[in-house]
Amino acid sequence: MKKKFNNSSWTNTDSSFYQKKEWRSLRKKYIDENPLDELKLQFGIIEAGVIVDHIIPRRLAEELEFEEDNLQTLSFLSHQQKTAQGQKIDNIEDYIHHMKKGKLQNICTEEKKEKLFKLLIEKGLTTIS
Repeated sequence: MKKKFNNSSWTNTDSSFYQKKEWRSLRKKYIDENPLDELKLQFGIIEAGVIVDHIIPRRLAEELEFEEDNLQTLSFLSHQQKTAQGQKIDNIEDYIHHMKKGKLQNICTEEKKEKLFKLLIEKGLTTIS
C-alpha cells in the first residue's frame, strides 16, 4: 500500500500551519515564481518542484516561516533527502553550524544560504557570523 503524502507525516509538525491562508498564498506565489527544484537547477538538472520547503525548519525557527529567504522549491525526493539530513538536529545554532561546515552544506544554494544567514543575524536568531 502506497503511503498517502501529507505535510505532517514527515515534518512532525502541526499541519494546521499549512492550511493557513497566509501560508497557502505565499506558497502559491513562491512556487509560481520558482517552479523548478532549486537544488537540482544549480547543476543544470531540470525537474518540477512540488514542495515549498523551509530551509531552516519551522520547528527550529518559527520566526522565519513566512520569510521568502528561508524558502526553496524542491521535488518530493529532494525534500525527503534534505529533511532526513537535518532531522536529529534540535537547535538552530547546530543547524547553522552544519549548514556552514557539516552535513547540511548542500541543502540550499550558496546564494540562498548567504541571504538566510544575513536574515538570521538581522533578526537576532544567531550569534554565528
